[in-house]
Amino acid sequence: MKRKGEARNVLLCAVLAAQLILLPVLGANVRAAGVTPDPNAAANKRPSMETAPNGVPVVNITAANGSGLSHNQYHDFNVHQQGLILNNSSGAANSQLGGIVAGNPNFHGNRGAEARTILNEVTSANRSRIEGYIEVNGRAADVILANPNGVTVNGGGFINVPRATITTGKPEVDPGGALRGYEVRQGDIRIEGAGINADNTDAFTLLARTAHVEAQVRASSLAVVTGKNSVAADGTVTPLADPSPAPADPGDPSLPPAAEEKPEVGIDSSALGGMYANRITLIATEKGVGVNLEGTVQSADQMVITADGKLRLREAVSGGDAVLAGKGDIELTGATVTAARDLSVTADNLRLEKGVFEPQYEARKAKKQAGSVTAGAASAPASGLTDPTPEPEPEKSSGLYAGGNLSIKANTLVLGEDAQAASGVDSSGGLTKDGNTTIAAGTVEAKRAKVLSGGSINIAAATADAASSTIAGRGDVVLSGGELALLNTLVQGGRVGLDLEHVKLTEKSKAEAVTDLAFRVAQAELNDASLSAGSDLLLDVGKALFDVQSSLSSGNDLTLRGTDVTLNGAFLAAGQDLEYSGESLSNMNGVLYAARDQRLYTSGLLLNDGGEIYAGRDILIADADGKGENAVRNLSGTISAGNELSISAKTVENKKREFEVAERGKHISYNEWYECNKPLLGHGCDRRQLWYYVNVYEDYILKDSPSAQMLAGGDILINADLLENHYSTIAAGNNLAVKATNVDNKDAVLQRTRTVRETMKGWDSDDDFTGEYFRSYNETYEEIGRSPVVLSAKSGLYMDVADTFNNYSDRQGISLPNGNSESAGYPFAGSPMFRPSTSPGHHYLIETNPMFTNMGLFYGSDYFLSRIGLDQDRQQVVLLGDAFYETRLVQQQILAATGQRFLNGYSSDADQMRGLMDAAAAQAQGLDLSVGVALTPTQVAALTQDIIWLEEEEHMGQKVLVPHLYLASATQQDIAPGGGVQAKNVYINAGKGILNEGRINGENVNLASVNIENTGGLLRGGSLNLTALNDIANNSGFLQGGDISLKAGGNIVSQTLTRPTRAMPPPARAGPGRHRGHGHCDGRGGQRPGHPGLHAQRGRRRDPGR
Repeated sequence: MKRKGEARNVLLCAVLAAQLILLPVLGANVRAAGVTPDPNAAANKRPSMETAPNGVPVVNITAANGSGLSHNQYHDFNVHQQGLILNNSSGAANSQLGGIVAGNPNFHGNRGAEARTILNEVTSANRSRIEGYIEVNGRAADVILANPNGVTVNGGGFINVPRATITTGKPEVDPGGALRGYEVRQGDIRIEGAGINADNTDAFTLLARTAHVEAQVRASSLAVVTGKNSVAADGTVTPLADPSPAPADPGDPSLPPAAEEKPEVGIDSSALGGMYANRITLIATEKGVGVNLEGTVQSADQMVITADGKLRLREAVSGGDAVLAGKGDIELTGATVTAARDLSVTADNLRLEKGVFEPQYEARKAKKQAGSVTAGAASAPASGLTDPTPEPEPEKSSGLYAGGNLSIKANTLVLGEDAQAASGVDSSGGLTKDGNTTIAAGTVEAKRAKVLSGGSINIAAATADAASSTIAGRGDVVLSGGELALLNTLVQGGRVGLDLEHVKLTEKSKAEAVTDLAFRVAQAELNDASLSAGSDLLLDVGKALFDVQSSLSSGNDLTLRGTDVTLNGAFLAAGQDLEYSGESLSNMNGVLYAARDQRLYTSGLLLNDGGEIYAGRDILIADADGKGENAVRNLSGTISAGNELSISAKTVENKKREFEVAERGKHISYNEWYECNKPLLGHGCDRRQLWYYVNVYEDYILKDSPSAQMLAGGDILINADLLENHYSTIAAGNNLAVKATNVDNKDAVLQRTRTVRETMKGWDSDDDFTGEYFRSYNETYEEIGRSPVVLSAKSGLYMDVADTFNNYSDRQGISLPNGNSESAGYPFAGSPMFRPSTSPGHHYLIETNPMFTNMGLFYGSDYFLSRIGLDQDRQQVVLLGDAFYETRLVQQQILAATGQRFLNGYSSDADQMRGLMDAAAAQAQGLDLSVGVALTPTQVAALTQDIIWLEEEEHMGQKVLVPHLYLASATQQDIAPGGGVQAKNVYINAGKGILNEGRINGENVNLASVNIENTGGLLRGGSLNLTALNDIANNSGFLQGGDISLKAGGNIVSQTLTRPTRAMPPPARAGPGRHRGHGHCDGRGGQRPGHPGLHAQRGRRRDPGR
């Protein structure tokens, strides 16, 4: 062992001796190779050179000062492929590049002279080239290369260097000998060819005015800082102010100074210029100077990229957090930025566009254009050879992807086609629930783009415009700010909030929440758009227009607050309760639906024009502010409550939207001559002519609209100053109670009138005209149609009227007695509640919108067909509508036939439909009924129970089965004729008067007022009681009852009325004694008191009929 140790010592001495002998020769070769110490440098800054045994140059650096800094100055500093050794060892040490290297002679064997930081400063005007590795021999030390003239790296690297810095700045050393930092005002660093590998350093830093990366850079921690900066030793960057520029012409100071030419970009990388490190920091500080990264930038951990100007990226991938910040624009065209944790992007304008990332700057343009001669728009290779056209690069979408949170701040954010901004993205591309997306911008534009999050999304913008895009998160999704316009765009989240000044959603745009959705908007417009919440939906709006085919729905409660809200063909649907409070609410052909209760509070007008207001349980309509100025107008619309309907308003109107009639007629006249026979009489005689004037007048409909309906399965309660029910229906399944100042209940009669007038004209034997006189007049009336008014209750009808109750007929405005309009080929076609079925192999032509009802609560023809054993699939049966649709259809048939909400024995729609179908199934075989075929009169007469039967009809070009109501004879006999006022018990108390020109029917009818007048009307009851403080007048009317009681403090009058005849065309000649406008008896005589059940009590009695 001793001999072996001695042998090693001998070998080491021999090697050292050989190096000392060859040093002068090799040193000259090294200096010629590119590393030359500055001969003018101070001794403590002038290194010496030698060569390792294998020819690798060795720099014996200067001894370190008390701060551990070895400051070395060079005339040239170039590293070739063989590399360079910086000798930082006080004794012999084994290097990776050169083997064993003797101790640094400048240290004199003093380990205290070994440096912690080696500063290599180029003092000449020569650029440096680094084409090999730089190794620190001995003690590891940080290495700095400072060359203001620029540095080019092609295949560089570092060995035994914890921190490496390449800079074009001037190093600054404080009086204590510590490195204070660098002042960077010029110079560029270029990475090209074989690039640089700084993987084995702890940190690698590039500091320059500009940096160009055209090859790969690998490091553990990479920092690139460009611009005119003061960079402190700890990495703090302070941009330097530009000195005052010199005048363009020194001889003429008045001329403006010449502006310094700035670079376009501070950091520029080509497609081959990738950067790979655990941590990456890229900073361009010069005002208006940007960063252009065509190559991949990839960090295993944190990444920071900032620019004072435009920032362009192709691909950036961070295994940790990533920060992109630009005071100018950030452009991502066919580019992606991905962070495993949080990603923050800040820019003046941020654009993500689909496309091909095109090179833009400097040498790459020249390289692509080199070798071509261009003339106009044509280009050919300079060599004259044909250059094959390269395959065009396919367009790529752009994206920002964060595994954690994504934050975007910009004045303008543009998300182009297929662009994505996503947070909570895992390694497989799926969304986790850990990341949130936050966007704060002045303007946001998105076109066929996606903003996604596994957590929440918060977008705040003064203006946001999205088309065919998606904004979706698993957590809360909140959009706030000024104006929002969405076209065919989806907003989706666990909870969704829209808090904006103005929102416009069009063309299938949707906002969907798994739980709650809050829509707080000063002005809102929805056209063919939807808002839906799995739980509660809050709509807090000022002025809102929910236009055609728009839907707003909630799984639980829907709350709407606003000043002026209009539904134009739209619908609101609540899975539980619906509540509105505000100034006015206009439902124009739309639907307000609540599976449970509705509460509608308005301080102004509630208008239901052709629309539907429906609740499975109760509807409450009332004043919002307590001033009692609200109004309810139900024009050709339906307000229907499964249980109770309560309305409190100053005025309540239930009438047709429009109706108008005109009168048409024809006039016929003819005459007959009467003459004596002169030859027979032997003398002259008089002769006469009899004229007949016949006129036929007929009312016809000029304009019409559906009747309005107010319906309740239970009670209807109305409290109003004025209730107007014109040609429409108010029907309660139980009681109807009205407390009002005035009630106006009016129907319309369509009639044909025929008048015949006879006149006689005479001449004497001398043919002198002797005169014209009236012989007779006859006028007949025929009712050819009626638009009935219905005010009905199954049990009790109670009217407490302060002034007058009018139930009369209008012969100036009438329409056909259809309760609903039919359009588009099927009943209720205009209602958003129903739609043509699009399901393949469906059994229904029409289906209920699934937002509106639970089909399990209703019975339809599916139930009936199963009862009679008919297989729909085998028989290929198609029904007109589903169970809810058929229930509504039968409901209208019952109203039209009986004027009542339910048939006798039923108190709910479900029980009624099931009962009618059970009755049909029970009687089908005995009456030989066939599905699809209408009942014959004989079969109808044989019915013992009311039924509905399926009959074949054609709708929308398809044959379907439609339910039709058939009433048994017992039910038909019990129906009160012609609508009007009807209930089991009728109580009408009016403070100033009751006028009846229509029909009032009931088992018990009780009328009480100051004056009661029945003119041409019908009062019918098993018990009929009329009580007046003053007079009771029955003018051409009917009083029918088993027990009639008339009590009046004044007169009881029963009489027929006369009215003037219609104006007739005048005769051809008029002579003395012509008569016009004679009166005649009209109508039927009043029911005279006198049968056994009549009881009359009066103060005075006048009966002109006796």
